[in-house]
Amino acid sequence: MNKIAWVHIDILDKIKDFEKGLYPRSHLWGYPLESNNGFHTLNPFSQNKCLHALSTFYEYITRARFGNLLIEISLLLKIKEYNSIYCVSGKLFWIPILKKFGLIRTKLIILIYRIPEPASFWKLHNLHLSAFILSAYDGVNCLTKKTENDLVSLLGNHKEIEYVPWCTDDRLFVNKGESEPIYFFSSGKTNRDYTTLLDSIQQLSEKKFLLIGHFPKTKIVNEIPNLIIIHSDKNQTDTAIPYRSLVKHYSEAIAVCISLNGDPNDTCGYTEMLEAMAMGKPVLMTRSGCLDINIEKENIGFYVNSHDPSDWVKKINFISNNPKKTKFMGENGRRLVEEIYNISSYEKRVQDFLDKISSKSFNN
Repeated sequence: MNKIAWVHIDILDKIKDFEKGLYPRSHLWGYPLESNNGFHTLNPFSQNKCLHALSTFYEYITRARFGNLLIEISLLLKIKEYNSIYCVSGKLFWIPILKKFGLIRTKLIILIYRIPEPASFWKLHNLHLSAFILSAYDGVNCLTKKTENDLVSLLGNHKEIEYVPWCTDDRLFVNKGESEPIYFFSSGKTNRDYTTLLDSIQQLSEKKFLLIGHFPKTKIVNEIPNLIIIHSDKNQTDTAIPYRSLVKHYSEAIAVCISLNGDPNDTCGYTEMLEAMAMGKPVLMTRSGCLDINIEKENIGFYVNSHDPSDWVKKINFISNNPKKTKFMGENGRRLVEEIYNISSYEKRVQDFLDKISSKSFNN
């Protein structure tokens, strides 16, 4: 078995929460927290204070555009211990360059949500995801099939570039049937189109809604009588409420509304959709993005036309007036999670992908 160093700086302060079941394990992105056989090392970063200070200064003067010095030096100091480095979050810049010039042989693998939008070279944006840097990687785990296709077009088909379907925490997001559905629910901030959703809510005065997010027009929001809001000024919902409270809100939902801006390359809404499915709730979602779960084909919800309040009104009324259909959609979503989009299945998919790359000879 080959030893793999996982780079996942987004969860540095959340390991205890994962272990206690207070934070969704889906955000470990396949790291085997319980089944680690000793061949997986998470964030093996040096604790040297001078290195931390140097890295902070380096990120400041480079505006974090040339990688994270702490991560890269820490990995290089122990590079001979690892057959592979798997970068889930955190920017690798110099290590791929060393790999390009044959100065290190360790396998490099990365998780990518989407290809960045093109930008002028002089802006130095997303250099860690440039074609030159990505060509140094031996494998790429893609969040969507579109990302896989885009990367094959960019890098060629001689590399291990693979769409690996994600998951939700099917152990945390469980509807125990202890609450009656009482409102339509929505959470999240990134690329949300709450303006359109709020317009539709004002036309549905007889129905209740609960929204968690960031609402710039606070005064207008507070004047909608059938709406309860929980403000979140940051990117993540868990900055506003703990996840166990979020589970309770899901359990009290009639359906989950995911109103997006309509970017055809966007993956936003994926997390909320999977959570709704795990909770056995129908999904109403803007017809946009490049996610690979077709909610209408799978019979777990309805798409809503982008920036169309009247379509939201139509779909919400249908859900309200068809409780048997609503229950059926929710059950289909939970079944899909139990069959495909669950923690155990995703860990195995990621493990198989990493093993396939790590076990290849260095001459391949």
